[in-house]
This record gives sequence, C-alpha cells and structure tokens, in this order.
Amino acid sequence: MYERGYAADVQIGTVLSSSTQYSISTSHGFRFGNGLYVGGGISIGADSFAYNGREHRIMTPVFADIKYSFINRLASPFVALKAGGMCDWTSIGVGYFLRPSLGVDIWNFSISVGYDFNNLRYYGGQGTNGQHNYYSLGMSGVYIGLSYNF
Repeated sequence: MYERGYAADVQIGTVLSSSTQYSISTSHGFRFGNGLYVGGGISIGADSFAYNGREHRIMTPVFADIKYSFINRLASPFVALKAGGMCDWTSIGVGYFLRPSLGVDIWNFSISVGYDFNNLRYYGGQGTNGQHNYYSLGMSGVYIGLSYNF
C-alpha cells in the first residue's frame, strides 16, 4: 500500500447472520503511496434467506472502497470501509450497505473481519387504497474476507 499507482483486488467472503451470505468482489482504485487507497468496486453475493416466496437471494453491491494501511512492512494492519448501493435481483429490492472492517495485509494477501450493515426496500404491491406498499428489510452480520491484491 506504500507504492503509488493503480491497485486492485479480488476478494471472497462470507457474512454470518441469520442466513449465511457468500460473495466474491473486485475493487479497483489508486494507492497514494502513504498507505491510503481509494477506489470502487462491485460484488455478487448469494444467501439462503427466504423472502417473498423465494428460497435464495442474489445481490449485487456497487461500492466506494477506502483503506488505510498503518505501516510499510510485509505484514501491515489496516482499517477499511466499503459503502454503496445494493440490489437484490431475486426479489427486486434496492438499498444500501456499509462495511467497516479491520485486517492485515500479508504480502499480496489480506485477511479482514468487519461488520456488514445493509437495508433493502422491496415493493409490496398496491394496497386497498390504491397506494403502493413498500417494505424495508435490514440484515447485519459479521463479515470475514480473504483478498488477493495485485
């Protein structure tokens, strides 16, 4: 993280909550040479949370990614924040997600642990008075991830 220029990663992870979500993501951005990385990314995730008559959900977050590594060593601790919009393609819901995390970079790999917050809004049909009904559904859980940085 202390080399200036383009940086990217590929990450696999899981969110442990009332249902387990698995995801793969990629992030691309710029390292400023002082431990700071700023970029953006996209992810695809699946979980077994039953909602709206479906047994599984497929979700796609699009996010901004900020990371700061504390030292310039082979193993360096870091703090990170991913935040952005999220779409549930299975039940057609949109919302946001936020994931602060802590971790360690070891050579080209990163291990991170954080907390995943998300809230999605779903269309619930028309009510008896002709107005549209919407439902919000938020899920949070512990995130564990493994990245390869290039």
